[in-house]
Amino acid sequence: MNTTQWRKIKGSYGRYEISNTGLLRRSDNRKHLKRMQLKDQQYYYVDISVYGVKKRIIIHKAVMRNFVGNPTKAKPHINHIDGNRINNRLSNLEYCSPSENMAHAYRIGLRSASGDKNGRSKITERQALSIIRSNMDAQSLAAKYNLSVKHVMAMKKGTFWPHLQKINPN
Repeated sequence: MNTTQWRKIKGSYGRYEISNTGLLRRSDNRKHLKRMQLKDQQYYYVDISVYGVKKRIIIHKAVMRNFVGNPTKAKPHINHIDGNRINNRLSNLEYCSPSENMAHAYRIGLRSASGDKNGRSKITERQALSIIRSNMDAQSLAAKYNLSVKHVMAMKKGTFWPHLQKINPN
């Protein structure tokens, strides 16, 4: 049976508590605080005031610091095991190294190195598909898309952007 446990948030002078399920409340009246979501990274947070000083509490960080302890130099990142950044249950969080975090993201499909999701890609998947389907010569395509002729030829052969070859009806 899973029970909700509450801990005082370190640095809040006992005024706020965090649960192992990722909820935050005031200690005096037990009123839960509304979580907000960061637009860019989609993590939940709550803004609190401690003796007139405003603090932003990132929920997953507060859960880990108050239930597990501070991160180590070797494992400074917090990983959401199921890949869901708003599931801040203690059972879904773990400290990890940056490389472990990145490997996990690729393993569960949060990141991909193929196509235009590859940080080194100069063109979009739509442009790549246009190149693969095009009847233009490689030199003209290379000039049009600012690529090397070698790159265009590799795309036509299926060496580069191979996942698009299945889409190509030619």
